[in-house]
Amino acid sequence: MHPEGVQVTLFIEQVTTNGLSCKKLEEISRLDEFMIVAFIPTITENLYRVCQLILCYFSSIKIMPAIFKTAAPYADDAMTLPVESVDTALPFYQTVMGFQVLSRTEAPHKSAVMGRDSIQIGLAENGGDPTQEGCFFEVDDVEAAFNELQSNGLDRDDAGYRIDQHGETSFRVFFVIAPDGLCYCLGQHQS
Repeated sequence: MHPEGVQVTLFIEQVTTNGLSCKKLEEISRLDEFMIVAFIPTITENLYRVCQLILCYFSSIKIMPAIFKTAAPYADDAMTLPVESVDTALPFYQTVMGFQVLSRTEAPHKSAVMGRDSIQIGLAENGGDPTQEGCFFEVDDVEAAFNELQSNGLDRDDAGYRIDQHGETSFRVFFVIAPDGLCYCLGQHQS
C-alpha cells in the first residue's frame, strides 16, 4: 500500500475511534481528496464517507485551543504586569493570546484585567519595566498552545520547545515576547 494510503487509513481509524486531534488534523491537511479517492480499496465505504465529511468540514475547523490552567508571575503580581500603554498592548492579548478584557480602570493607574479559561492577568501603566516581567502559563497541551497562537497571528515558524525544571517538576515550554516587552513562558507538565 502507498504511504499516503496508510496515513489516510490510520487517520480515519483514529477519527472513528477517538475523535479529532490536532496532530491528525495536521496530517490530513497534507492530503487531498484525490489521495483519499485513490485509496478507496484500502478503506470501507462507511469510513470513506466519514473521511469525505471530515474533508468538507476541515476548512471550517479551528485548531482546538489549549487550556490555560495557571498563571504565575515572574515577580510579585500577575494582575499588575507593567506596560507603557494598555491601549496599545491589548490587541495582541485579545487577538494572538486569546484573552478577553474583563475590566478596565483609570486609577490609580490605567489598567486592564483580562481572562482566559480559569486564569486572569492584568496590564498596568505603572512605570515598571516590561522587559523584566511576565508570567508562566501552565497549559494542558503545549503544542496546541503554540499552534493556536501561531494560527492567531504569532509570527514564528518554530516554537523552540525545551524542557525546564522547576524543583522536581519538569515542563516542556516555549517563550513568547509580547510587543509590549513582557515575556511569557507557556509550559506543559511532563510526567
